[in-house]
Amino acid sequence: MARDLELVEIVRAGIAPFVFETYTWEPWAISLGKHQSIDAIDVDKASELGFDVVWRPTGGRAILHADELTYCVAVRGNPRDVYRTIHNVIHRALDKIVPNALNGYETQPDLRQFYASGTALGQVCFASGVKDELMYNGRKVVGSAQRVIDGIVLQHGSILCGPAHEMLTDILVLKESDRSEIKQQLRKSSVSLSEIAGIRIDPLSVASEIERFDVVYDPRPAILE
Repeated sequence: MARDLELVEIVRAGIAPFVFETYTWEPWAISLGKHQSIDAIDVDKASELGFDVVWRPTGGRAILHADELTYCVAVRGNPRDVYRTIHNVIHRALDKIVPNALNGYETQPDLRQFYASGTALGQVCFASGVKDELMYNGRKVVGSAQRVIDGIVLQHGSILCGPAHEMLTDILVLKESDRSEIKQQLRKSSVSLSEIAGIRIDPLSVASEIERFDVVYDPRPAILE
């Protein structure tokens, strides 16, 4: 996360107008949104399972970075345009892995109401989708969050490659009687590339597909060369 903030400084200093990176996590880790309380997470259980717990400098809700590819973008621009643009790039790359499978969420739910609902799912990124996110039959494949720092958009995202993100429900502070139901609900709202493709999709292979594109941010519609 500290490295991602360094990307903002690169753009701020004019070293590069746009920075896009991908990475995986070792060990696996839970990242919380900048303003999310750690009270939602059983820290002792996370430690027992070998997971780190960190805060992202961006917003959003909890993600278990496990069997997934994380991306990070820093660029000056309109946040909505950056969001749409980057998801378009990722969509083009993932279409090589799961052809014609993904689409965008067409309506904008009231996430403030969802997050404030008091339910455990309100603490989980992959429990809901927003406009321009990448979905498969209504189930989220890529979750993203933003923060604007001095006019520079910092955007994080998690691309699900396998089902390990579902283990997040084992670490949420829940009544045991609710845990199985919450996990089932999370499965209904999210899906990995491996499940869509029917074969194992490795995070590094996803990174390779994304790197095939010459990603250049431009506030105008055309961004791929």
